[in-house]
Amino acid sequence: MAQLAAHTYAVRPRRTAARPRLALIARPRQERSIVPFAALITLILVATLAAMLVLNVSMTQTSYEITRLQEQDIALSQQAQALREENEMRSKPQELEKRARDLGMVPVQDVAFVDLANGRVVGDPKPAQPAAPGAADKQLIPPADLPRAVPERGASQPLYDYGMGNEGRD
Repeated sequence: MAQLAAHTYAVRPRRTAARPRLALIARPRQERSIVPFAALITLILVATLAAMLVLNVSMTQTSYEITRLQEQDIALSQQAQALREENEMRSKPQELEKRARDLGMVPVQDVAFVDLANGRVVGDPKPAQPAAPGAADKQLIPPADLPRAVPERGASQPLYDYGMGNEGRD
């Protein structure tokens, strides 16, 4: 057996028909145009710049509006402060007395009250006399011409009428 093994050769398969040899080749690359991509990038860039411009203009207008409103707030605050000071000045007793005298009012001499339950006057009221000659310009209503403080009420009228939408209701 040793003799058989020494004489064995590798055998190539025989070609019976001529087969063409196949080889892998790369497919031909088609050149793509860069124009659509460049147009897309340009469109995105222009849209971004337009959006930034619109936002910038909007922010500037808002800034001007805020500044105008702040100035208006300051002016209104100063006006409110001036009105508060004027109100405080006018509410002082000396100023009230001066304004009352200018209107022809005089200090009360005898105090009287109106009893709201029955409409009677409690006390001894006397008509006021003008104290200053300048007050004669103003016409004072004599007490006899004054309307009654509490009108006569019938049985259907309520005892108290506060004037808050309940007029004429029981």
